[in-house]
Amino acid sequence: FVLLSFFEFKMNKELVSAVEENPHDLHAWGNILHIAETSPSPSFRKPFELYLKQFPTNSSVWVSYIRKELQAKNFDEVKVLFKTCLGSCPNANLWNLYLEYLRQIDISENDLKKAFEISINTLNGDVDVGSIWEKYIDFLQSKVVEGSHYSQALVDTRKAFQKSLSQTHRGNDVLWGKYLQWEKTINKKILLKNRTIFGSIHTTTNAVTRDIIRMTAGLNKSFPSLPPSHESKTSINQRKIWESLLAFEKKNPLKLNMDMEVIDRVHLVFKQYLLCFSHYPSVWHEAISYLLTQAKDLQSKGDVASSQELHKRAELLYKDAVVACPHDHILHFAYADFLEEKGRSSEAKELYKTLVGECEDPTLVFVQWIKHARRTEGLAAARNVFKIAITDKRSGPEVFTAAANIELCSGSDGAVICKRILNRGMRNEAFAANPSFVMSYLTLLENMGDVENTRALYETVLTKLPAAQCAPIWERYIAYETLVGDLNNVLRLEDRRRQQQWEMDVKKTGNVNTTKNNNKTDKMDYLVTRYSFANLLPCPSETLPSIVSEEKMHYLERQANGVSVSSSQPCTDISTLSVTGEHKYPLPNMSQLTPFRPFRDDDAVMLVRTPHVAKILKDLPPPYSWDGDIVDVDALMNFLCSTDVKAAEKTAQDMAKLDHNEGKREHEDDIEPSKRSHMKQ
Repeated sequence: FVLLSFFEFKMNKELVSAVEENPHDLHAWGNILHIAETSPSPSFRKPFELYLKQFPTNSSVWVSYIRKELQAKNFDEVKVLFKTCLGSCPNANLWNLYLEYLRQIDISENDLKKAFEISINTLNGDVDVGSIWEKYIDFLQSKVVEGSHYSQALVDTRKAFQKSLSQTHRGNDVLWGKYLQWEKTINKKILLKNRTIFGSIHTTTNAVTRDIIRMTAGLNKSFPSLPPSHESKTSINQRKIWESLLAFEKKNPLKLNMDMEVIDRVHLVFKQYLLCFSHYPSVWHEAISYLLTQAKDLQSKGDVASSQELHKRAELLYKDAVVACPHDHILHFAYADFLEEKGRSSEAKELYKTLVGECEDPTLVFVQWIKHARRTEGLAAARNVFKIAITDKRSGPEVFTAAANIELCSGSDGAVICKRILNRGMRNEAFAANPSFVMSYLTLLENMGDVENTRALYETVLTKLPAAQCAPIWERYIAYETLVGDLNNVLRLEDRRRQQQWEMDVKKTGNVNTTKNNNKTDKMDYLVTRYSFANLLPCPSETLPSIVSEEKMHYLERQANGVSVSSSQPCTDISTLSVTGEHKYPLPNMSQLTPFRPFRDDDAVMLVRTPHVAKILKDLPPPYSWDGDIVDVDALMNFLCSTDVKAAEKTAQDMAKLDHNEGKREHEDDIEPSKRSHMKQ
């Protein structure tokens, strides 16, 4: 950051460290923007640039930044800024500022007219575009020669009026009144004709506009785009409003006859939605899926040109999505499938290559690339990608599993090649010690019916893996032996497992006098393993907690719920736990609880906030989000302090008595004279 002034040096230092520690600290960013907005040129540029690098879709900050440059008459910088943000931020305030800028640089009237038309077409359906419509019509009216009835300027003005009346925006009522007044001075016959035609259009449009305004009350179109990990109640409410608006627009409330007009309105809502939630893959996918679905429908109706246009829009969204969500590979994979579907496999291949270079762990990228290569170029291409993957030291064992599965289903010699691939993976000590990879290898061998090699692999794994990680391997080995071996083999395996468990207990407790088989539940564990099959149990599930160990219970629960059992760690997911001990749910470790003790920070000279206060401040909107009047707090406090409270109370009481007497007098005036004299008596 540039130091804005010596006086603000200390404050800047604290703010910079705050946003470096947490780039999504809106409170700190708001203070930085406040400093930038009150600083002279060119000191304000660096804070604005850093903010917009973190939040490039925040249109209100773009407006503030550009307005500062306009105030300094830096028109070259303004032009560059508009080129950067105008196409990617469909916001009415930003376009209004752009039109203001064009007027300041004195462009030709024809170019200004084109700019008005582009802005209106870009924001078609936005209720905030009313001010642009008013300025555009005022501009056209200024070109109409007084007394003229058949000029091009007059025709353009009438068309603009009529088109504005069919659009949903806040100025609809105002423009309807202006149109009637204007047409009355131009041609009364046309007025009588159009009053009926456009009157009904205006009524429908105005009703829809009111619905949208009511629905979007509380919507902040300049909401800073934060990742899902920073979701708050405010962001959840904002998303609900956007989703409601999308659902409303998809129903075609204006009853438009042209499909593309409806699609354009929904597309605009999606684009504005994404300005505020650009880090949400689900929103990108929803927008792209909508365009592709509509493109398919238009294709079936014979509208090929519109269908191709929607495919282009979907591709542009994909390109923006992979930039906005670089770590959400699901969007990259979907984009690659989109390119593959279009017959552009070479571009999809380049996308996978780029993604491999950018990832810390490219294992899943390689797996998807191998599948893509097999589909588009054949088995030989998939093998080439596999060769690239195994030479990359960052790749995990899943690459071997994926390649082996593909080979197993690809031909008569697939089983042989499959074994070679998995054996190659087992040579890596880290992979051989990976329970998940070992389980995948065992599954393939079991499905192939290779009993001897399967037993050999079980024995190899039990010798290589640490004893603490062998529990699921033993479970599976014994269950497998009950299918392919005899009872003596099963009993021998159970004895070996007991021996290993006893050795682990001795090592853990240091007591060599520990007797084997001293736990009744351990004995029952072996019987449950021996007599179970798939999700079928040899006893009612209600009695299981009382006859098996807690570790065995966790194993059975995860197996029943389809959760991976390749790890020996007990399941801690609340949704998969049942009553297996004293407590139904896992409890927090209270020994780690540290009480909060406020302390003073010598540098900041302020009391450190508690987590509760910090959360409240985090949920509050940043200062720059308020565009209304700013109350002078010092003046208000001075007024309140200088006010004589007792005198004010006495004045209020006198006013109340006066109002009461006047009301009583008015009541008596309404009574007939005879009744009034009777009441006095």
